[in-house]
Amino acid sequence: MKVYNDDSAEDNEVISKEKNDPPPHTDYAKMARWLVHNSEWMSMGTISTLPSITGFPMVNVIAMADSEKGAKSTGVIYFYLVMLDFTAQDLSKKNQLTALFSMDQSLYCTKKNIDPMEPTCARIMISGEALRVEKGTSDYDFGAKAMASHHPASAHWIDAHDFFLCKMNISQIVVLDWYGGPHYVSLDDYFKANIDGLQHPKAKIQFEF
Repeated sequence: MKVYNDDSAEDNEVISKEKNDPPPHTDYAKMARWLVHNSEWMSMGTISTLPSITGFPMVNVIAMADSEKGAKSTGVIYFYLVMLDFTAQDLSKKNQLTALFSMDQSLYCTKKNIDPMEPTCARIMISGEALRVEKGTSDYDFGAKAMASHHPASAHWIDAHDFFLCKMNISQIVVLDWYGGPHYVSLDDYFKANIDGLQHPKAKIQFEF
C-alpha cells in the first residue's frame, strides 16, 4: 500500500498558540481538520476477529496526534498499535477502521451546556485503513515526535510492549456539526482546509501494514 507524505521540514513550523475556537459549522472541511488537530485520542471501530465475537464491530480508545503540540495541523492521523491488543489483531486480518472524534473530548460542549449527543456538538467519523509507518523515514520521525509531544508515556510503550507507529490512509470523512444530517468531505477539501496556514504536502512512500 502507498501513503502520502513529504520530506520537507519547513512545514513543521510552530505557531504561537492553539486554535481553541472551532470554525463555523458550515465549513465542514475545516471542522474535520479542527477536530482531528485538537483531539488527543479517538474511538476506533474495527471488525472483530476474536473467536467469540467474529464479524461484530469492536471499539477501542486509541491515542493519536496529527502534529506536535503547538505545531501546525497536518490532518494526518498518527497512532500506535500493539499486537497484544485486539485492535491490531483485527486490523492485521481486515485492515479497515472508522475513527470517531467528538468536540466534547475537551468538554467544549459540556461547558456550553450542549449535550454531547446534540448535532451542534460536532463529531466526525473518518474511515480508512491503518498503515504501518517504517522506521528510519521522515514520516516516522514526524509521527513519533507528534505522539511523544501529546503522549509522553508512548516513549515507554515501544520498548516495553513492541508498539509500532501507524497512520490512517483516509478514504471517507463524515461531519455532523448541525441539525439536518451529516455532510461528506472530500479528501482534497480536507487536506486543503487551512486552520492555521498549513496544507499538508504529498509524496509517495511505500510500506505495508
